[in-house]
Amino acid sequence: MVLHHLSRKLSVADGLIARSRHRIGPFHLHRPSSLAEALDLLPTAAPIAGGVEWVEVMKRGGTPAALQDITKLPDLATIRQEGEWLRLGAAVTHRQLLIDPIVEGAVGGFRHVWREIGNPRIRAQGTLGGNLAASNPVYDLLPVLLALEAQLEVADASGTQCLPIQALAQRPRHSLILAVRVRAGAQLVFDRSLRPVIGIAAVRRESSIQAAIVWAQAEVRAAPLDDPADWCDQLPHWVDDAHGTAIYRAAVAPVLAARARARLLLPVGAA
Repeated sequence: MVLHHLSRKLSVADGLIARSRHRIGPFHLHRPSSLAEALDLLPTAAPIAGGVEWVEVMKRGGTPAALQDITKLPDLATIRQEGEWLRLGAAVTHRQLLIDPIVEGAVGGFRHVWREIGNPRIRAQGTLGGNLAASNPVYDLLPVLLALEAQLEVADASGTQCLPIQALAQRPRHSLILAVRVRAGAQLVFDRSLRPVIGIAAVRRESSIQAAIVWAQAEVRAAPLDDPADWCDQLPHWVDDAHGTAIYRAAVAPVLAARARARLLLPVGAA
């Protein structure tokens, strides 16, 4: 365990801290070497891997009492094929997803989609587990995983279990996200052309197409995309926000849905 702090009290007057930010206060950092140790720490020490979310929280003055660095736990930063399933460890970075040939082989189009996600720093540092644990509705990972009908592998004091990705918010308290499991044999498209107003992730498996919407005011969920108009009827009620109006979203959603469906129905490599 290490007590982290700045060596001296910096201030806005020093010119080293932006006026919109706060000096990061001291906090305890644990480095568990086993899953059992990490789970024992969970009630009092939140997990950290890439640190993208926690650093932003701390810059806004939300310093936690303790964190635990989980990057040394076995299998958390690995990608591997397990039969028809692809297992993506929770500490896998977005960049690993982008360059690993196993991922593209299991989910066609994933590399094309993921190279547009975030910026180089986010892709290098941000992790799957951190992205999901943040529960930010504008992030792109959850709708992609919903469209892929992924599973969430979590562990708590009672053991390890797999949950449907829809149960992310209902996972056991004091549990640790270990991995995401995706069934191979899918083709993915993600229309981000109107983000942050709206985005659509869609996945084809044989003759079945699932799509999920990305929108900050909506509960993210996936539904069959057999007909774009029917799919849009299942979406939450549109509202206005800073990025766009309800009328505009209602008008463009079926267009994006039809476009995504058409791309998935093209021969592989033609989209």
